[in-house]
Amino acid sequence: MIPRLLTPKRVILLVVVVPLIWLAAVYYRPAPAIVHLLGDTKYPDHPVYRRWKYRNTQNFTTIGANALCGEYFHALGPSYAPQPPPAAVDFLVYDRDRYLWEHIKNHKMEHGVTGNYKQAIADGYAKHAKVVADAESEMVASFSHMRVWGHCSLYTKLEDVNHVVKYGKVGRYDHKLFPWLTQLSPLFNQSYELPITDGNKPKMSTQDEGWVQHYLRRSNGRGVVVYANNDTAASVPSLITVLRLHQNELPIQIVSMGPINLDYEAIEQVAQGPFEPPKSFSRYLKVENLRKPESFLPQSITYVDVAPAVHNVSHDSLRELAAIFTSFEEYVLLSPLAIPTVPPSSFFDIEGYSDKGMHLYHQPNYLEGSNSPQTGREEVERLLHRLTPSDIDSVVFGFDPSEFPTTKLDDTVAVLNKNKVLSGLLISVNLRRHPLVKAVDIDLFWLGQHISGVPIQINVHPAVAAGVVSDDSHKTKDAAMAEELCSSSWGQLSRQDHPELFYLTGHQMVNWHRQPSFATQIKQRVGQSEPMAVEVLLKPPTVNKPVPVKEEHTEPNRPWIKQNQAEGQPYAYWCAYSILGSPAEDHRGVVISISPIKKARYRYLLDAYGDVGNEAK
Repeated sequence: MIPRLLTPKRVILLVVVVPLIWLAAVYYRPAPAIVHLLGDTKYPDHPVYRRWKYRNTQNFTTIGANALCGEYFHALGPSYAPQPPPAAVDFLVYDRDRYLWEHIKNHKMEHGVTGNYKQAIADGYAKHAKVVADAESEMVASFSHMRVWGHCSLYTKLEDVNHVVKYGKVGRYDHKLFPWLTQLSPLFNQSYELPITDGNKPKMSTQDEGWVQHYLRRSNGRGVVVYANNDTAASVPSLITVLRLHQNELPIQIVSMGPINLDYEAIEQVAQGPFEPPKSFSRYLKVENLRKPESFLPQSITYVDVAPAVHNVSHDSLRELAAIFTSFEEYVLLSPLAIPTVPPSSFFDIEGYSDKGMHLYHQPNYLEGSNSPQTGREEVERLLHRLTPSDIDSVVFGFDPSEFPTTKLDDTVAVLNKNKVLSGLLISVNLRRHPLVKAVDIDLFWLGQHISGVPIQINVHPAVAAGVVSDDSHKTKDAAMAEELCSSSWGQLSRQDHPELFYLTGHQMVNWHRQPSFATQIKQRVGQSEPMAVEVLLKPPTVNKPVPVKEEHTEPNRPWIKQNQAEGQPYAYWCAYSILGSPAEDHRGVVISISPIKKARYRYLLDAYGDVGNEAK
């Protein structure tokens, strides 16, 4: 007989309803509090704006820049210090059900089913979700402070005496916002003294100046910055050879992070020693009807090691670190895989660069996404959107951000004015150090500038394929009517209405010289006896997703398609196409012919790059 307290209804309650409530508690805990979009809120819940005494938009437009900066950091307070992010993030926290399922499965495999493990796992999820939610909120606040700090300490002169006295230590927040800075200079040829390249002796530092302000003010002159690691070090002599052929007059700094396998003897030889151009240079002179130069200018080389200037920074940040710690004020930032087809000084004349202070190039439009995107990617992308300037930021400080990154940048070449873009470079390093960013595949060099609120310029032309068009017998099955051009390298065009090639990349040359099997396959496939021969430029159609292909057509669905010839090689091998989808539809690119003079010019530059430093290792 059932005791009176356990009536049938109560039994059902205990057996069915209570377990359901428990399951709901376990499996439906709140996910991390992703920071919501600003929406129509005029003043977001910002740690400074919410305490600011100026609450009227009209007031913001009448207060001077000095007062705005001073008031901002006065409200932030001298004791402010951002909370460090968690050491790591389990991105399953963004998918509650999967998190619990995975952890329960692992627990059963390792420990069996004893104990109240499900509740413990649910509690662990809630605890980790709280950590991630707090990290998101802290990230939004701290990156906002970085943006304002950059504007106030790097781009605004605090000339008002009262505000200098009261708020002059604005610049000293740099060690709080960028804790990876050691406050030491990098080594320039084993010296901590910054080189002087424009003849002006830097002024003495002021009492309230921060370290970053001091370093920026001492940066001077124009130059070429080459950033190299162990993967690209062997190509440095090749690049220096090309620069010498261009009669480059700019000083060169080769930047690394700690010791790398640079061939200093080879670099000094091609930079300073007796110099003989490749034989194809004579053919170029004949085509151009020019006389051979009496000599080629020796190149001025300085070796820069940024390791003393940073700590707890990975080598993934080398590009940003080279741009930050070079002693130049303006510079062309080159990977050793760059093959400039014009003198480096020509990059400073690019239309629009002087106004923006940064000119960048798009990577080829590969459209090669992951089939199984990282859990939490969409949530983190929304979070990154919240790091960018809000409406109130734009009203108060006049931020005018660039476009949010939607593609990847070509990391081979960039043109920079440090006075205008340093804040974004520092922010990019912070992004790379944050564990939440590992969930997304976004160009952080670009995103740092966008977050800083400083507009930049990206080349209007997409990357182009440069080389020899495949004949019909060697085309891949992806193309019928489309022109096809295959290479591991690519090129970039100038901004003019009648664009010319500004640089090529050396990826194909490296594959060819370091992997004999690659050279053999390419020779068999296209009958090409040289690593690269630039006969035409192919500019594929610009699309942002694969194009549908009807059954009756055999054209490719993407502008660039990866081939298997470079499997196991340092760099992938791609084919670019002039037609996508149906030939009748409007997805057509352009094949650009090249004059005999330019063909001869590209030939000797490629020969010079390929003859030095790229031998099989």
